[in-house]
Amino acid sequence: MDTLSRQYINAKILLVDDDITNNLLLENALCNHGFRHVKSITDPRLVSDIFLEFNPELILLDLEMPHLNGFQVFNILQRLTKKDLLPVIMITVKNDIDSKNRALGLGIQYFIEKPFDKIELLTKVQNILHINWLLNQSAQKNKELELKIESERKQVVEMENKAVERMLLTIKFRDQETGEHLNRISHLVYILSKDMGLDEELSTNIAKASKLHDIGKVGIPDSILYKEGKLNEEEWRIMKGHTVIGERILSVGESELLKLAGLIARSHHENWDGTGYPSGLVGEQIPISGRIMAVTDVFDALLSDRPYKKAWDIESAIEFVRDECGKKFDPAIVKKFLKNIDKIVSMYNGSTQTKMLII
Repeated sequence: MDTLSRQYINAKILLVDDDITNNLLLENALCNHGFRHVKSITDPRLVSDIFLEFNPELILLDLEMPHLNGFQVFNILQRLTKKDLLPVIMITVKNDIDSKNRALGLGIQYFIEKPFDKIELLTKVQNILHINWLLNQSAQKNKELELKIESERKQVVEMENKAVERMLLTIKFRDQETGEHLNRISHLVYILSKDMGLDEELSTNIAKASKLHDIGKVGIPDSILYKEGKLNEEEWRIMKGHTVIGERILSVGESELLKLAGLIARSHHENWDGTGYPSGLVGEQIPISGRIMAVTDVFDALLSDRPYKKAWDIESAIEFVRDECGKKFDPAIVKKFLKNIDKIVSMYNGSTQTKMLII
C-alpha cells in the first residue's frame, strides 16, 4: 500500500451491485489494498437507508441492476447527500458510448468496464478520495476564514460603537437635552430608513450615525450656540460651519460607520430645492441619509425648547413638515413620515411600546 492510499485507509466505501460475486471481488481488492471500511449491498432498493446510516465517502455503483438501475440510484443519492459533489464510480459490463456520456453528464466521475482492472480501479478510487479530501480542506479553510472575518467584523463594530459613545459624551456634556433628542431622532431615522426600502444593516447604521449629526457644534462658540434671539449675519455664517466641522471630525480613519456619520453631518441641512447649506445640493444630489436626517431633525427640534424659541405643539410641527414637502424636504420621505405619523405621535405622547434604538 502506497503513501497516498494510507492517507485514506479509514475512508468509507459503499458497493452497490446486484451480483454478490462482483461485490466480493471489489471488496477483496479494496481491503487487500488497506481500506478498512467497505460495505456492500445487492438490493439497490436499500440504498437510501444504507447511505444515510453509513455516510460513505465513495460509492462504487453497478449500472444494470433489477428494480433500480445505476442512474436511478445515483439520482436518489443526489437528493439525499448534503455534499456539493457525490463521489461515484460506475462499474458495468455495458460500456457503450451513450451510457458513458450520460454517466459523465450526470456528474459521475469515472466509468469502468467489467471485468475491472485492479490497478485502474484502485488508482481512480484514490484519485476521487484525494479530490474529496482537497475539497473538504478547502471548505474547512473557507469556514475558518469566514469565522475570522466575522470575528474581525464584530471587533470593528464594537470599536465603532465605542467611538460613537465617546463622541456622544462630548455632545451630552454641552447640552442636557441633546441625549433625549438624539435617541428620538435615531428612532425616527430608523423607521423612515426601513420604510424607504433600505436594508436592516444600513437602516441601523444610519440610525446610529444620526446621533452624531450635530457633533460639529463643539466647534461653535457658546455665545453663538446658546444665544437667545436671532443670530446676525456673521454669527449665522459661523453657525452653518458646524456641518463642515462635523464632517472633518467624523471622516478621519477607515470606519464606515463614522464616514456615514460624517456624510450625515455635512448634508443634513441641505434642502431638496437647493437652498440649503453648506453646498446647495439639489434633490437626489443630497445623500438619502442626509435627506432622512433633515426631516427627523427639524421635526424633533420644533417640538423641543431651545434658547431662541419655545417648543411647538405637535400638530404645528406636522403641518410644517407637510408645507415644506418639495422645498426643504424630499417628497418621498415626507410621504413615509406622514404614513407613519400615528406611530411617531404615540412615541412623543409616551404611549408607544416600541423600544428606541440605543447605540
